[in-house]
Amino acid sequence: MVYIDICNNLKMFSILEETKEKKKKINNPKLKRVINFFLLLKYRIYMLLHIKKKINFENNTFFIIYTNNFRNVEKIINSINVKEKNIVISKQLKKLIKNQIYKETKSKSIYIENIEKVVKFVIEKQNSKVEENNIYFLIKNNNYKFSNTIINFSIIFKNLSIITNNINQFKFIQNDILMRYGIHIIISNNRKKSLLKAKYIINVDNSEKDISKYNISRDSVIFNLSDFSIKSIRGFDGIIINDITWKVSKKYEKNKYIYSRFDNYMEKPIKTKEIDKMIGNNGFIYIK
Repeated sequence: MVYIDICNNLKMFSILEETKEKKKKINNPKLKRVINFFLLLKYRIYMLLHIKKKINFENNTFFIIYTNNFRNVEKIINSINVKEKNIVISKQLKKLIKNQIYKETKSKSIYIENIEKVVKFVIEKQNSKVEENNIYFLIKNNNYKFSNTIINFSIIFKNLSIITNNINQFKFIQNDILMRYGIHIIISNNRKKSLLKAKYIINVDNSEKDISKYNISRDSVIFNLSDFSIKSIRGFDGIIINDITWKVSKKYEKNKYIYSRFDNYMEKPIKTKEIDKMIGNNGFIYIK
């Protein structure tokens, strides 16, 4: 099996370049600066020359393409001389080949998978208690995968509202939660009143234009899970969280990091992900 992936950021480059020696703690600040300087220099050279590096892990072969020149990605892949028939291309490369690069949010899969943790994190940062808050889901279409998320939220937060223009699609999940857990969730699509008092809104699949049709509390927090990057909403002064960056655990071994970038990788290298920064409508944001 041959795996082909792309390295287009310094964070991934640092993980790929990790060695046992580099994992040792270095207490000398000057030595740290020197090591970081040469690491950055090496990174820039690799990116400038579009280096293709062959790496072997656990009897598998990996080709890593170091480039920011996305237009030539397909040419670079074709230039790799691979005799094997079984070739696996990373999720990121698939997006680049199909010209589906997200300009701002990149891949939101980790954000979506950890949305419960993100919401709890923000609530705690605002010196509030989870059980004292209502969560509002702004969603157009129901799907099985996100139904589980709604069920989990209803159990954790108790007070849950679904704001949708397809009310009938969510009647089943409303009845299911009531029968199984005795929790009543509200379903509504009143654009003038539904979100007027909402403090925490999870936008699943609405665009900026769709959201602008609703009257929203000026100081709400919007967790944007949609593929649309939300820049601004008329009359809204609150917080928009378009994406999250995560701290890489020290236990996040190099080979597991690489494998996790492919669709056929089933294991989760990190059981607990720690939030690093939040990406808002105007860059990084900090919750007070």
